[in-house]
Amino acid sequence: MDIEKTQPLNSGDKKGSGDKKKAESPTAKPVAPVAKVEDTLPLNTKAPKVDSPAAKPAAPAKAPSAAPKAAEAPKKTEPAPRIEPTLKPEPAAPKPEAAPFKPETAADAWLGLLAARGIEYLFSNGGTDFAPVVEAYAKGQKLGWRLPEIVIVPHENMGVAMAHGYAMVTGKPQAMMVHVGVGTANAINGLINASRQNVPILFTAGRTPITESGALTAARNNYIHWAQEHFDQGGMMREFMKWDYELRHAEQVETVIDRALAISKTEPQGPVYVTLPREILASDFSSQKYSPAATIVPASPPAAPGCPTKRRRCASSPARTRSSTAKSCSPRKTRRSRKTAPCSPSSASAHSRRTRRLKRPPATLTRPPSPPARRKPKRPAIAAAADRPTPPFS
Repeated sequence: MDIEKTQPLNSGDKKGSGDKKKAESPTAKPVAPVAKVEDTLPLNTKAPKVDSPAAKPAAPAKAPSAAPKAAEAPKKTEPAPRIEPTLKPEPAAPKPEAAPFKPETAADAWLGLLAARGIEYLFSNGGTDFAPVVEAYAKGQKLGWRLPEIVIVPHENMGVAMAHGYAMVTGKPQAMMVHVGVGTANAINGLINASRQNVPILFTAGRTPITESGALTAARNNYIHWAQEHFDQGGMMREFMKWDYELRHAEQVETVIDRALAISKTEPQGPVYVTLPREILASDFSSQKYSPAATIVPASPPAAPGCPTKRRRCASSPARTRSSTAKSCSPRKTRRSRKTAPCSPSSASAHSRRTRRLKRPPATLTRPPSPPARRKPKRPAIAAAADRPTPPFS
């Protein structure tokens, strides 16, 4: 940095210049030489000037090398791990050996029998009435029981729509469970759709506990159990359900499941509604017996009317030849519409009458002449009024 030269701290130069002038004059007296004072730092308090980068000539830009060195290449930083909106599934733990299915409560039996009857998923939106079901599911997972997979849904309408679609794809009835009457009310729109489209759904809902004293397990223990009491919980759905029922004893679990699924699958198919009180789900089931297969099956659809079913009946009739039996069962044409007419219900008697009729001799086509028509005699003409004799006056 350049340092500006300023005046020295003393004015010795001025005095020296005056002395030289005096020495040059003839009358000036010789003066002793004064010591020269070296230049000192300036007393300027202003900030020193800094050369601006624009003032200096710009350095020539270096041409980029064709092959940059590996050391000079910028290091690639790995992006931060993305936080998923849901928790990542933990590594699957080794499955325990499946223990034999021995339900201790009605909730254990309910879940296990649903899986045994072919229910793969249980769509649910739970509440305080789900405590026995949650405990039964945790126990079943630990023991390796075969249970339906629980699918938790944020809203009842969404759960019904999922069950509706899966039933249409698989052709199997689906199961769903909601929270007492309020959950039932939230699902009513989807259930109306399932009812009108004949979709089989086993729709279940918890029921507010019945007892209050606490003598039974899972009795009322919260104020909401009084607020959510319904006079007729199934009444709001009865118009759109094929069947509705309330589980009243642990012994009914198998019968209610089998009947509900059978009615749901019987034509015309549709949803059914079952309410599950909390005390009944938590009641003891260890002394009850159950069947591994369904005890009630759906009714077979009605057979379409037609000749194949009638031919079996004709085969049992006392027909002499096979050709006559085939003729009796073959469709005949009527003279008016010329459409195929179904076989008569009493094919055996009709066949016998037809065979007897064929043995008779054919009737002649000519008819005997009808007798001549009798002519009615002509009545005498009535005389005119002028020709009639006038009656005598009395």
